[in-house]
Amino acid sequence: MVCKTAIEKRISAYHFALYDLALFLNTHPCDQQAMQLRHVYKERLCKLIDEYEQHYGKYIRTQDDVEHSWSEWICDPWPWDVAKGDGCCVAI
Repeated sequence: MVCKTAIEKRISAYHFALYDLALFLNTHPCDQQAMQLRHVYKERLCKLIDEYEQHYGKYIRTQDDVEHSWSEWICDPWPWDVAKGDGCCVAI
């Protein structure tokens, strides 16, 4: 199994690369190589997110994902409440 922190870092790197490529393509819309690279990165990002969700649940959780009550949404650990991806809450 892939380490949760490692896969999160890879997802973050692909998000950054796609954002950077989008900025480049704003000024170079005819650059086929950049467009092709964007397509490759987007596919890899989708695969990484799928892999993450198979092992750890939803990558991005919204209010729509809470089925039982509002308190479930509030009481779940927030991303900044988790230390080193081990699922343990830390005091802030």
